[in-house]
Amino acid sequence: MTKLEMVVARRKGLRLSLRKLAEKVGVSRQAVLDYERGIYGPGPEVWEKMKDVLGLEGEAKEYWSKLGIRGRPRKQKCKVAKCTNPVIAQSLCEKHYQKMKSLETN
Repeated sequence: MTKLEMVVARRKGLRLSLRKLAEKVGVSRQAVLDYERGIYGPGPEVWEKMKDVLGLEGEAKEYWSKLGIRGRPRKQKCKVAKCTNPVIAQSLCEKHYQKMKSLETN
């Protein structure tokens, strides 16, 4: 089990949902999910809170840098099939995000 998997296992062992952990450490549910997926690691203040809540030890880099993560998000691609544009919001590129917003207002 990797250290990153230990973070997930510890959260689940404490019966904390993503949302509950997010509330306790002061970030969004999506941020916690991204941490657990290894997309990026938490900042120093968030990591300190996570360590306290989850009962973990060590530095954030021990958990995330082994995966090549340096606290910067990976470049994600739009979730629309065959679209390779970079994501701006809600896993969509600018073009598809604007299209979704226009459909919501109609």
